[in-house]
Amino acid sequence: MSIRNDIEHQLRYGSSIMKLLLVNVLLYLVQSIVYLIAYFGGFKEAFLEFVSKWFYISSDVSEILIRPWTILTHMFLHNPEDIFHVFSNMLYLYFFGRILIDFMQAKKAYPLYLFGGLMGALASTLVYNFAPGLEDQIGIRGVGASAAVMAIVIASATLMPDFVVHLFFLGPVRLKYIALFVVVVDLLSIPSEYNLGGHVAHLGGALSGYLYIRAYQKGNDWFRWWPRFESRVYGLFERKKPKVVYRNQTPGPASKRESDFNKQKKLDAILDKIKASGYNSLSKDEKEFLFKISNEK
Repeated sequence: MSIRNDIEHQLRYGSSIMKLLLVNVLLYLVQSIVYLIAYFGGFKEAFLEFVSKWFYISSDVSEILIRPWTILTHMFLHNPEDIFHVFSNMLYLYFFGRILIDFMQAKKAYPLYLFGGLMGALASTLVYNFAPGLEDQIGIRGVGASAAVMAIVIASATLMPDFVVHLFFLGPVRLKYIALFVVVVDLLSIPSEYNLGGHVAHLGGALSGYLYIRAYQKGNDWFRWWPRFESRVYGLFERKKPKVVYRNQTPGPASKRESDFNKQKKLDAILDKIKASGYNSLSKDEKEFLFKISNEK
């Protein structure tokens, strides 16, 4: 099976986590290939500005209102100049996502991913717009699946806190300690103001994952509407099958009586012909009709 067939198979039949991972990686590869062409073509900066303006999310609310689709697109794209960013995000998504879908409905990973990305963007936007001293940074654009992935990470650790994974050089570690570590790192990184919006977005995604699982454990599934929504979306793209109308081929009483009458009339005519001229005087069709009638009786 070729690489293309493998990818198509995973996109069609793979798990929700694998589909999310593939979408992120494929979009990154496309973006990076175009970026490479732009680099050799001498319009690298123009390309980066175009992608940033139209697909990354801005901390300026007015820009979000003008380009609302960036609320969604930013969480599936990554900076083509930072391969470590997409690599680390997909690594977290793969390992923690697999644990998550082993213990709950796999398709719930989709709305959780989107919810985490949305809450991360909201947290980042609020900080830039309301935190004192950050007014001059309004308009900074953000990109990456980190907040969405953090929702998956923290959700899995909240759902199965004592689940043990084996890490290189560290050995067996429980999920709750890994989750605590990544949250503390983001929290302590805020004062450095390096990627301030990113760290705040990570924490927003982490909080969404935690809150969702807590509600889920209490029997309140926020995403119970998702399967119905997903089926409707798929229905928009499915090729409509031609409507087949089945007709009842069984004749009604009136038509049956008419048919029997015609048969009897034809049979009487054939019998009269045999009586007058003999069997050999019948045509081939008349002989076949006579044979058919005799079998029916």
